[in-house]
Amino acid sequence: MMGALGWHALRIRRRLRALPQAAWIAEAAFAGWLAFVAEGFFEFNFGTSPVLMVFLFIASTPFIVESLENAAQTRRTETAVSSATL
Repeated sequence: MMGALGWHALRIRRRLRALPQAAWIAEAAFAGWLAFVAEGFFEFNFGTSPVLMVFLFIASTPFIVESLENAAQTRRTETAVSSATL
């Protein structure tokens, strides 16, 4: 699961390469994931709920950005289609 989370953060980063204002969020999430995994070599990370809540928030941000970008792209496409038909 942790590997899939890191992989998807990088996949989203590649898709958002053209949008530097949004791509940094995926980069930060990957860096947070990497820090969490590295810390896991030395101590148990999921034992405290504050650490888990921060990690889950950071891990979810690339998926939120991807969803928002897909919605914005859909709106732009619908606007272009509707203006072309007028």
